[in-house]
Amino acid sequence: TKRISKTKAVTSTLENPDLIEKEGKIRIGPSDYIPFLGNTKVAYIYLKGRGFAGFPIKVEAMLEVDDKSDCAAVLVDVIRAVKVALDKHVGGPLIEVSAFYFKHPPVQAKDDDEAYRWFKKFIEM
Repeated sequence: TKRISKTKAVTSTLENPDLIEKEGKIRIGPSDYIPFLGNTKVAYIYLKGRGFAGFPIKVEAMLEVDDKSDCAAVLVDVIRAVKVALDKHVGGPLIEVSAFYFKHPPVQAKDDDEAYRWFKKFIEM
C-alpha cells in the first residue's frame, strides 16, 4: 500500500526499522487523495525525545505545501542530473541520483548524508 511504501521510505535509514514499525513508534498516513484539499499536501509532524539531563522534549509542527510546485523543483534537479549523465555517456539506472531524490532507489543509502555524498560525487565526476 501507499502507506507502507511511505513508511518504509522514512524508516529505511534508521537503525532497527522493523522494530520501530512493529512498536508503533512511527505513523505515516493517511496517504489517500482528499478531495477538499485538492493539490495541497498537509503533514503533521510530532516528535518526542529527551534533552539535557533526560528531560522530555516534544515538538509539533504542521507543513502545508502545494504538491505540484513542491515536486517541480525536485524534478528540475533530476532532469539536470540526467543531462549530466547523458553528457558523460552514463546509462542505466542512475544509482546516485535515485538514492538522493527518490523514496525507493535501486540501492538505498544508509542515510541522507551518504545519499548526498553519492550524488555530489556523481555530479563532479
